[in-house]
Amino acid sequence: MPLEFTKSTKGKDQLVHDGFIFNKDYAKSGKTYWKCVNYIDRCKGRAHTDGERVIHHSDNHNHVPQAALIDSKKVMAKIKEKAATNIEMTPQQIVATETAGTSQATVGVLPSVTAMKKTTQRIRRAAEAPFARPTSLTELDIQPPYTMTSSNQSFLLWDSGAGDRNRILVFSTERNLELLASRNSHWMADGTFKTAPPLFAQLLTIHAIIFNTVIPLVYALLPNKTKDTYKRLIEQQSTQTFPQASKRYD
Repeated sequence: MPLEFTKSTKGKDQLVHDGFIFNKDYAKSGKTYWKCVNYIDRCKGRAHTDGERVIHHSDNHNHVPQAALIDSKKVMAKIKEKAATNIEMTPQQIVATETAGTSQATVGVLPSVTAMKKTTQRIRRAAEAPFARPTSLTELDIQPPYTMTSSNQSFLLWDSGAGDRNRILVFSTERNLELLASRNSHWMADGTFKTAPPLFAQLLTIHAIIFNTVIPLVYALLPNKTKDTYKRLIEQQSTQTFPQASKRYD
């Protein structure tokens, strides 16, 4: 029978066995030694595990089994998981859903509703925390949802790679490329330096005139403003992204 675990308030594994909860004491010679969570109250309950088996349980506890506490930990684990994965439900809804049907004994050891709602809010804030700011272009790692548009379309068109010291990022959508490649479009490019994000020297945009309206369709982040960088960008766009596009530049 596989071992059963729960989590402490600090996120550490706790062994669950025969209705009791154990904290890890130490590991030695391939075995793990556990002590009852009530050891502070002089409980002498101990357990030893070897791999996926409990090989010893010193049933010398000074208290009854902790069924309600175990159930409350399972409820809290579900609340935390849902807080991190379900952004549509409010904290109140998550708490109400996961505590519905729990026994009075379990409710008695659960945190207050207010405390559980604060837990869900804290987990969501942590999940939405910004990534650590990279110090070089090779450290820059762009992950979804930042590679997608608000309508869930792919937006990161081309990345020259983390190993490129003169890294280039190009953003656009398939629809934008279709407009850019249309015979009726006339291309223009414009670069700005003030609005370029850290690590990049320039934000270059490629526009098309469609029905007498100038529309920005491609956004490129460039590491510098050298001729070689512009050449790399134009070659990549012309030969890889939209080879049929008209090559009329202003």
